[in-house]
Amino acid sequence: MPLWEGVISAIITPMKDGGEKVDAEAMRSYLDFIVEKGVDGVFVGGTTGEGPLLSLEERKQIAEVAVEKLKGKVKVIVHTGCITTEESIRLTKHSCEIGA
Repeated sequence: MPLWEGVISAIITPMKDGGEKVDAEAMRSYLDFIVEKGVDGVFVGGTTGEGPLLSLEERKQIAEVAVEKLKGKVKVIVHTGCITTEESIRLTKHSCEIGA
């Protein structure tokens, strides 16, 4: 059985305050919407979601929101590539710890 199959949606990261902060509430609503449309999983924090432009803490936040909202419903895949190896390792460990 494949690890992933079906439709995996690379999701956006909703922002507020003129693009200064992650809008967690809007993200939760957006996740509800795309799950209702039938996706089998989501890809969080990639280039579609502006992941490389977010701070490490913001990237952890969006991963946490997605896992909290979608656990047991659809797969959550977190993009963990960063500019530095150290940050990539930290984000990968965090993603594993939260169950992504």
